[in-house]
Amino acid sequence: MYDFNGKRIFITGGSRGIGRAIAQGFATYGAEIVITYKSKEKLAKELIDSLPGQNHSCLELDVTNSEDIKETISKSISILSGYNPFTIGSRNCRRSIPRFNSTV
Repeated sequence: MYDFNGKRIFITGGSRGIGRAIAQGFATYGAEIVITYKSKEKLAKELIDSLPGQNHSCLELDVTNSEDIKETISKSISILSGYNPFTIGSRNCRRSIPRFNSTV
């Protein structure tokens, strides 16, 4: 089938709904997952604990706050041991993320 071993997936809005399903799917096929949540920390942690594999994490993120975005990107780079993740925005974040310049 699919092999995502060694791949890193960063999913915004991953604590529930489509983002949760995406995280479960990629983890099932071996990916390391970092999900973000805005206010559902308990759901996010429960998901991370239930995913197959290891090295999964969750981070709080408000996609309408550019400083929060920068901080979360920095944290995810550290967690994922470098910056080459495949990013999935499951919460319409393209419309709500403000433009910002970053050298992270």
